[in-house]
Amino acid sequence: MSAREKHIQRLEKGSTAEFAPVLLVLFVIVLFPLINFFGTAIGYANACAMSIRWASIAAGATGMESGTALVERDSSRSMQTGLASLVKLNLTSIRVYGIRTHIMNGSVEYIGPKKRANPPLNTTDYVYEYMTKAEFEQQPFVSMSSVPGLVKIPGLSAPFKYTLSQMRAVEHLEGLIHDPVLASNSSVSVDLISDDSDSFDSGEWKTGWPP
Repeated sequence: MSAREKHIQRLEKGSTAEFAPVLLVLFVIVLFPLINFFGTAIGYANACAMSIRWASIAAGATGMESGTALVERDSSRSMQTGLASLVKLNLTSIRVYGIRTHIMNGSVEYIGPKKRANPPLNTTDYVYEYMTKAEFEQQPFVSMSSVPGLVKIPGLSAPFKYTLSQMRAVEHLEGLIHDPVLASNSSVSVDLISDDSDSFDSGEWKTGWPP
């Protein structure tokens, strides 16, 4: 073997030896974060779609109790779908509030969760809406917690936590005071994911947005 051939052979071996570290850096710096980015984006879009649907479900319900039950039931089914499992999306809590906004000055008051409004409702000065407030936690698709410099970064090496709120106009205003479905159907579940209590009682409107 000539000296030239030996030199070429050494260069080829060196290139092969360097390929593995370069490939590792490519995966760690580019590919894995990109996979996590797309996973987080898909999970967030899915969470937004579910939040919009839950607000619509609450708005169409006959009252606060049945609306809460229907939202809880749908959220439980939604989190068992393949897409939610694929992107590692979890629902940590879901609450339903009643919101009223003053027509003239725009001030906001809320009631809930698990509270009915005291009569009467002032439909002259206020617009009434339901709000669903959902808290999500999404795990990284590919955990990078062992990579130096990327520890505790949400979406890469730590859970990405966020809250989504959606509002829709109340279709049955009397349901904020009394739910006729609950009175006629004792099998309606009113359990909230985030609260062990299953009793609804009347309460006063509180100033500001729900905490």
